[in-house]
Amino acid sequence: YRRVARDIALALRSEEIRCGYLSSELRMLRGISGGKKDGKTHRDVWSVGSVMDVIYNGLSSPMHMARVRVNGWMTVDLTLFDLRSVSSVKPHHTLLLNDRPSATLQLLPPGSSSLLAALIKGHDPTKTFMELSVNLSIALKTLI
Repeated sequence: YRRVARDIALALRSEEIRCGYLSSELRMLRGISGGKKDGKTHRDVWSVGSVMDVIYNGLSSPMHMARVRVNGWMTVDLTLFDLRSVSSVKPHHTLLLNDRPSATLQLLPPGSSSLLAALIKGHDPTKTFMELSVNLSIALKTLI
């Protein structure tokens, strides 16, 4: 969680420095009286709230990943998965999906690697990464 909080904070700080993003959002929020402005709730008009909503829903999903665009400018990819644990993957290991491949594919953010999609479609938990590499024509180094 610390890494996710740090990445969000860095993105928001960067946008504040670049264009005063948080300050303008705060001014807009102060202008909303009674929780509504022009019939819209603060959640409808406050972009920071929308960003936090996407983050919460993404990190709560089975993939534990979120991709958000802060201020329509900066894309931030977040995950609860500890990428350092990937270094322990070996060629004789395999991939076991927690859900159907079609459901997993739908959870991938836009712009995801086509190789990742191919791996998900062609995965077989009875095959090692070495075997998957040959079957899917994906370099072993790319898989692990």
